[in-house]
Amino acid sequence: ELNFIFKNSDGDTLSTEISSLSGGEKSYAQMCLIVSLWENMNPPFRALDEWDVFLDNLNRKNISSRLLEIGLTKLDYQFIFISPQANCASICDPSDHSKVSIVEIKRN
Repeated sequence: ELNFIFKNSDGDTLSTEISSLSGGEKSYAQMCLIVSLWENMNPPFRALDEWDVFLDNLNRKNISSRLLEIGLTKLDYQFIFISPQANCASICDPSDHSKVSIVEIKRN
């Protein structure tokens, strides 16, 4: 059994049942868990497939920015993020284009 303890910015414990979270909130929590596991496991390749399917546009943009930021601070590792959603190229600063490749597969 896996239990999570959530705390607010004041350090007070919040009682939150995982089953009460929305699909986007669950996706966000799962992404945070996976990223924290990467920090402890140190895999050379770090990949997420369809990580954003249950996210709304605002959360998708916020998490995309955070994943990009994590990738740009860990240049010794390779990150692969696969998404069926719209292209996220707009979140990438032009100064980082030499470090980031965004590939969009066009459907016929």
